[in-house]
Amino acid sequence: MRANATLMYCALAACASCAPWAAATTIEPMPLARLADHSAVVVDAIVESVQSRWSDDPREIVSEVRLSSIDYWKGGPSSTAAPASLTVTVPGGTIGTMTFRIAGAPTFTVGQRWVLFVLPEYRVFPVVGLWEGAFHVERDSLGVVRVHNASGQAVIGIDAGGAVDI
Repeated sequence: MRANATLMYCALAACASCAPWAAATTIEPMPLARLADHSAVVVDAIVESVQSRWSDDPREIVSEVRLSSIDYWKGGPSSTAAPASLTVTVPGGTIGTMTFRIAGAPTFTVGQRWVLFVLPEYRVFPVVGLWEGAFHVERDSLGVVRVHNASGQAVIGIDAGGAVDI
């Protein structure tokens, strides 16, 4: 019993000594105008499929998210006929019993409707601001269209600075 108490006190002391270094990541919300400025394409689309696979470098799970029923709000194809789909590669997914997720990043499910602010080029994540440029759109039980941020929080409006207010 005394050994367990000593071990607990040592663990608490170690945690307390690390407290000055522990900090959360915070990001200042981007106004919608800045999200749009950084985007090559802004789409309102439906998730048609999500296929997870192992990436080559670095070795992690990524998912190919195929979007369909696309309404381009900015950018889009150079031809007059919009392509039937758009595919983006996002970090995260599940292969067998292995799941990889990035905190704050949206998780896409087949059938969901998303408004995405997509970067012109990306190495890690295709959406501007990781999660800031991703909005899930759905109808509630009364048929009212609701918009949520990538974390699932309801969007209630736009603040005075032009940022999304939740």
